[in-house]
Amino acid sequence: MARNRSNHDPRRIADKAAGRIAPVQRRIDELKLNKKNTRVHDDKQVTKIAHSMETFGCIIPVVVDAKLQVLSGHGRILAARQLGWDYILTTQIEHLTEAQARAFAIADNRLCELAVWDDRALAEELKDLSLADIDFDVQVVGFNTPEIDFRIQSLTETGAEHRSEEHTSELQSPCN
Repeated sequence: MARNRSNHDPRRIADKAAGRIAPVQRRIDELKLNKKNTRVHDDKQVTKIAHSMETFGCIIPVVVDAKLQVLSGHGRILAARQLGWDYILTTQIEHLTEAQARAFAIADNRLCELAVWDDRALAEELKDLSLADIDFDVQVVGFNTPEIDFRIQSLTETGAEHRSEEHTSELQSPCN
């Protein structure tokens, strides 16, 4: 049974991290993937992450603890390996207890998947990107061409604001 403890002051935790978190390039072979990682990245998703990183760079650092154990960013490391990279951007945190670090690893994945898409705004963004003079494949955003076309088409159909459960359930979480 899950226990709920809310007797800590969140400012105390934020104060512990203040001024200590800075992105650093590290050799990928120095990082230790968590054998108990609760998220699984299949080859298809890793390839999508790699395509994104190849297009935009590694903007979001991998989060590691003091022992260089990966807490967040397993998919980015796998993608970087696929790309043949030797280094990746990391952020090392040392202010969390072991239990907090483990909980953070789960929360980092779970909390972002609880968000829902604003279907209309997403369709408009995808349409704008599809029409823009861009130097990259719009699929780099994580949606494939049929998904993009479906969403753009929904702008012209009646009831475009209504979510399509069939297509929405197939969407990958933006989380890594």
